[in-house]
Amino acid sequence: MSTPTEMQQILALARRSNASDIHIVAGLPPLFRINGEIILSDAPPLQREDAKRLCYSLLSPEQEAVFERDWQICCSVFDEKLGRFRVSIYYQAHSPEMALRPVSDHIKDREELNLPLEIEDLTRLASGLGVNVSEISQWRASYRYAPSAPRKARLVTQLIAGRSVQDALDVLKFEHKRAARMIEKVLKSAIANADEAEADVEKLYVSESRVDGAGRRIGTKTWIAKDRGRAHPIRKEACHIHIAVAEE
Repeated sequence: MSTPTEMQQILALARRSNASDIHIVAGLPPLFRINGEIILSDAPPLQREDAKRLCYSLLSPEQEAVFERDWQICCSVFDEKLGRFRVSIYYQAHSPEMALRPVSDHIKDREELNLPLEIEDLTRLASGLGVNVSEISQWRASYRYAPSAPRKARLVTQLIAGRSVQDALDVLKFEHKRAARMIEKVLKSAIANADEAEADVEKLYVSESRVDGAGRRIGTKTWIAKDRGRAHPIRKEACHIHIAVAEE
């Protein structure tokens, strides 16, 4: 699938600027994340129709149907000159928005990634065991201060522990508890992290699904009137959701 000229210009600028992410948002010019900071390009702000046109320009008819059904889609695009990009398109405030991440052909070493020395120990351990690093690695994602009581979230995480990621996603899709939507997002984030590390997504399973208490939910300090002029606090709790996936 050929990349439209306007989109090619944005992606080329991102490559030249060594940007780690590109964001297409209605009401703002194209945004680039460079060295951890969001930088606005010199282009004029995008209208809602412009943002929608750029988002749909990267989708095939089949992908458009999936996006219209689910209101979100993750895919990749390849340009012969600019290389491959991971694409995430979603609806925000009734308008399509897009986040793209360039995928480099060069595999950086530990020093270039500013990783700790323990990574080399892990690599040597995998080499000594005669396995790939991915076979003894886990990919994690967390949702901190999720607006759900830990007890209620644990009822859902117990359903997916030890399952393959596809089975876990199917379980969460048909689970009616409110916490299931939050846990589904965390699981998809962990899968995306594994995919970014070139793990075999088909072989992933949920190696850990943990919920920790996070105290009172922020912004919910309320009271309920009682008899004799008294009032009792309403305690709405929050939790930290942690999901890890690994290869079988």
